[in-house]
Amino acid sequence: MAPLTLLERAWISGFLAGIMEYTKAGAPLPSIPKWAPLSETARQWAEQFISNLLVFPSFKQEEKEQSLSIPQTTIRIFYGSQTGNAEELAKRMGRKLQSVNFPVTVMDLADYKKVDLTKESYALFCVSTFGEGEPPDNAREFWEFLSSPEAPRLENLKYALLALGDSAYPDFCQAGKNIDKRLEELGAQRIFPRIDCDVDYEESATKWIENVFEILPRTLQLPTQEDSLIRELKEESPKILTFQQTLSPKIPHPPHTKQNPFPSRVLENRRLTLMGSEKETRHIELSLEGSELCYLPGDAVGIYPTNWPVLVQEIIETLGYTGEEIVPTPNGENVPLREALYRYYEINSILDDFPKKGIGAVELVKNLRSLSPRYYSIASSPKVYEMEIHLTVVVVRYIQHGRWRRGVCSNFLAEATPKVPIPIFIRPNPNFRLPSDPSTPIIMIGPGTGVAPFRAFLQERAATGAKGKNWLFFGEQHRSTDFFYQEELENYLKEGILTHLDTAFSRDQSYKIYVQHRMLEKAQDIWSWLQEGAYIYVCGDAHRMAKDVDIALHQICETAGGLSKEKAQEYIQNLRSSKRYLRDVY
Repeated sequence: MAPLTLLERAWISGFLAGIMEYTKAGAPLPSIPKWAPLSETARQWAEQFISNLLVFPSFKQEEKEQSLSIPQTTIRIFYGSQTGNAEELAKRMGRKLQSVNFPVTVMDLADYKKVDLTKESYALFCVSTFGEGEPPDNAREFWEFLSSPEAPRLENLKYALLALGDSAYPDFCQAGKNIDKRLEELGAQRIFPRIDCDVDYEESATKWIENVFEILPRTLQLPTQEDSLIRELKEESPKILTFQQTLSPKIPHPPHTKQNPFPSRVLENRRLTLMGSEKETRHIELSLEGSELCYLPGDAVGIYPTNWPVLVQEIIETLGYTGEEIVPTPNGENVPLREALYRYYEINSILDDFPKKGIGAVELVKNLRSLSPRYYSIASSPKVYEMEIHLTVVVVRYIQHGRWRRGVCSNFLAEATPKVPIPIFIRPNPNFRLPSDPSTPIIMIGPGTGVAPFRAFLQERAATGAKGKNWLFFGEQHRSTDFFYQEELENYLKEGILTHLDTAFSRDQSYKIYVQHRMLEKAQDIWSWLQEGAYIYVCGDAHRMAKDVDIALHQICETAGGLSKEKAQEYIQNLRSSKRYLRDVY
């Protein structure tokens, strides 16, 4: 246990007691507020304790407990998650089950080999879809195993699956659909129909959690007993309970979340690209003052934008409305059509789908998707900017079929002023973290706005004095106009914080040069870093860049590492499985 003071132990004990109310409801856990009377060491310990130990025992601990007690049927909850949403939903389901004493283990699908599915009775799956209908990185090996001709029969397995995706893409929830279909082919018995969740997944996911919870047989529940982790705190310091009772702690208020965003304000909004650039990319700083929001390098911020008023007016006039027609919002409130189109619904394709008058206002909004939050990688470290979040945003504007098309959130941010509140919340990304050992070398590949989380990584490593080597690959169109954060990065290079900075400006010569080409030029050095235990990170476009970088990595393993094609694939898969090859791509 961490060396905690009496006050720190008392506060943590009360916090744990409070969040038990959240676990009973199957709700997201609140974060530890910044005002908590904890040292940095105590805070880090408590966060790790709550996120890992409070919810579920480790696999080895579970095996030990089962060997000392009557055998129990454990419910396995597996997650395949790229950005953390599927992981959080799996853990939410686990908390709900554990709060009423179901024996449950939540597992990363990358660890599927630790369990023999042929001997399991119940398995629940939360799986997101990544890229063009692909499974997320941590579920790729599991899918290869499951879809192979050698996959075992699973007649003893009862299962349910929750799929996450984005209906704006043609392969909506395809990874979840594929796994669901294959489990059925192998003889597994579905106990509840698959639910496919769109980007606004809360309602659908909650329905799945509640229904599966009701279906699971109560004979699986263990005898009621005091939570072992709170008991551990009490046993280590018997005085805590008495002291804590005198404090009469209140259940902490939930932090600002997706359902309750914080109204931030703009501190700075400046253009990164210089005159002559073919793009407009902006650096935006948002205030966290008064929010109690906390974040780590690698996390993303969710932003609720509003739609372009010009487009709202064009829709109203083209379809023959007044704008005052009363229509329902996605939450069931009744508001004027103008407000609904401005705040609550996706409207970019309305004039393509409904180009003429004749559809009623209520019918119109029933055919629309709710306006979902947009996510941006955070480009700052809380060690340097504790009360701020920095973003790197490319502004999307173009003309198609004679009409302006605008990225909803990028233009909302580009035009934001300090007077306009920006509704935000933090989306943790536990699958995109710096190594726990600060001496570990890292290789970062982030062309364009993909550089954002790596700016945060470098700030963090500089602030903490981390000794690990850092190598950044950055690419854009022109060095003279599109070299984001050039002065800052070159200063890191001079100071030795950046060991290498390799750039690829695609249009500065007659032939195109991209980051993957620079990687191949440095193949031997990259291989040497990998042999030293380096982590490799990729952030940016999933459809082209990330695939090209992945191909280049395989080629480096073959050419510089001397591996066969099959061994190179195995090597890269081992990097994924050991969480040394991490991607934040979209």
